[in-house]
Amino acid sequence: MRWAAVSAVICAFFFGCSTTQTGKTSSLPKRVVIETDKGDIEVELFVDEAPKTCANFVRLVRQHYYNNLPFFRVVKGMLVETGCPRGDGSGGPGWTVPLEITSHKHLPGAVVMERKMGQEGSHGSQFYICCGRLPKRDGKFCVFGRVIHGMDVVKKIENVEVEVYFIGGEPFHKPKNPPKVLRIKVIEEKGR
Repeated sequence: MRWAAVSAVICAFFFGCSTTQTGKTSSLPKRVVIETDKGDIEVELFVDEAPKTCANFVRLVRQHYYNNLPFFRVVKGMLVETGCPRGDGSGGPGWTVPLEITSHKHLPGAVVMERKMGQEGSHGSQFYICCGRLPKRDGKFCVFGRVIHGMDVVKKIENVEVEVYFIGGEPFHKPKNPPKVLRIKVIEEKGR
């Protein structure tokens, strides 16, 4: 069986999406709005390049998984991160997603799935939005979307006051008053 067919079966079985004859993913929304206590961030999802990642993300969104989760990590000039139910970067839904490397780079506004140390796939729920260019991460993390409206909101989150402490010799930047994702809503296309 060819990889495209295997991928389609996996996607349909686990995530409820399907692929067309051209291999493109259907039935997945292409946009979401991340509503935060600092404002709204609209994101375009790269459903054709990262179908498993996008399907997993949309599944969690529809289950209200991200409601009221904090941005638990904020590194000025680099990224803002959310998606941990424990609020400290140690939690998740209990699974990983196969790593899908797309053609997109770690540029400001890129939306990227985190990876856990020592695991082959992407994290099941934690994601970050790039505030700067992060070339060392290109080709190692799944860039599955991009901000199309609301980078001013990302900047507000990026500029909150943080405290820095060390975990295993690495600095961790935790907001003193973490901004929150109120909810993420799917933007359904007309005619679906």
